Amino acid sequence: MTKPILKVENLGIRFGGLQAVDNFHLEIGKNELVGLIGPNGAGKTTVFNMLTGVYQPTEGTIELEGVKMNGKKPHQMVEAGISRTFQNIRLFKKMTVLDNVKAAFNHKMHYNLFESMFRCGSYWKEEAEVTVQAHELLQSVGLDEYADQLAENLPYGQQRKLEIARALGTGCKVLLLDEPAAGMNPTETAELMNTIFRLREEKGLSILLIEHDMSLVMGLCERLVAIDYGRIIAEGTPYEVANNPKVIAAYLGAEEEQNAESK
Repeated sequence: MTKPILKVENLGIRFGGLQAVDNFHLEIGKNELVGLIGPNGAGKTTVFNMLTGVYQPTEGTIELEGVKMNGKKPHQMVEAGISRTFQNIRLFKKMTVLDNVKAAFNHKMHYNLFESMFRCGSYWKEEAEVTVQAHELLQSVGLDEYADQLAENLPYGQQRKLEIARALGTGCKVLLLDEPAAGMNPTETAELMNTIFRLREEKGLSILLIEHDMSLVMGLCERLVAIDYGRIIAEGTPYEVANNPKVIAAYLGAEEEQNAESK
């Protein structure tokens, strides 16, 4: 692999006496799509929280394009080029679809308080530019026709897409997707897969996603990293990881057992 855009080494975090994540490592190249899998409680979202500055790791390093990110706050991570979506959708539900995306451009705006209060020329110029860019992002996820609707009025699957569009509005280089297909039906999941793959190609994104839907993971990801109890138990191609005995025992096997009990 060429020089990674995101490099994580020996990452760990401790909450009191609990070692939630230990010795986690990862390299993602430009335009690469990697999946992070594991059973509930394995530490996947904790890893995301460290990569986005929500939690500060107690061990290890995070580098974005060779620059150390340790100690950065969430907004600084966004400004550097790392953006995310959430397992539970976090939209501004009383704002329009368009304004949700425009909110992601906040750190790029240069007009000051005076200019915004009195609607100076610089204010209108920047607002017009951002509006055009937001419409383009909505078009890329198939939501531009809903631009003037309130976010809360969108169907669930479209709210997921809106959250992705908003994350892209930050101008990210690395996009972290936390269970993007959660709660979706098979048709919505297939459509989401196509959207993620197309956006990755069009925008040259590097993507790390957490997902329990193995059909999505196997169909999208070039590599998988599996963790359990905060430690990596397998990594490699989707086929290699899906057939790893440790993964089958910790994750896939547990899922099959639950399915058998429900029948």
